[in-house]
Amino acid sequence: CKRHGFLNPMDMIDPPTRRKKVRPTLSSQEMNQLTSHAQSLRDRALLSLFIDSGLRASEAACLRKQNIFEDYIKVDGKSGERQIPISEETRCLLLALVNTNGTGDYVFTNKRGLPLTRHGIYWIVRGYMRKAGINRPKLGSHRIRHAFGKHWIKNGGDTRSLQKIMGHSNISTTELYVELDNDEIVAKHHQFTPLRSTHAAAQGSFLDKAQAVREAEAILKGASHGS
Repeated sequence: CKRHGFLNPMDMIDPPTRRKKVRPTLSSQEMNQLTSHAQSLRDRALLSLFIDSGLRASEAACLRKQNIFEDYIKVDGKSGERQIPISEETRCLLLALVNTNGTGDYVFTNKRGLPLTRHGIYWIVRGYMRKAGINRPKLGSHRIRHAFGKHWIKNGGDTRSLQKIMGHSNISTTELYVELDNDEIVAKHHQFTPLRSTHAAAQGSFLDKAQAVREAEAILKGASHGS
């Protein structure tokens, strides 16, 4: 059209907006139920690591003993090598596991001493989710990863740190976890509304004005009775 001097009518139409994909996640109670069903040291360490770090299953499968440090682990992920902080509880479980599973290089192994695969980890986590009564679609370790991101933001964590921990190459992926439900939005509003500080600063004058209104209403009421 433009080549012949005409406007393209499609240029006046805004492209459709893509709806943000809702991340399937877990509640804090569900994650507690999940860990309470872990039957072995390996599985307790595995679930603790997922909940504590938001690790991918493929990254857990490739975790080597020499990559466990005091405050973090080192993994090779989609975006390259990165350091992921871990809590002391998770570190203790990992070290205890390392001391009991032989001389191999990998942290998570099967009964034959071979490294767990990504699919093997998926079925382990899925099995515990079933035992914990979590029967929604898309079960597996990636749901715990989404839960980590969701609860990180909900608990006040920032998106930049979360991006580094989860290994997102694009911050827009991390920002998907910022989506809040209505109850969370109401709670955030009550906590951060500017009216709270404004009201606190001007509380005295506000109360004086309210008292003046009540006195004026009383005067008007008395005048109406007198007439």
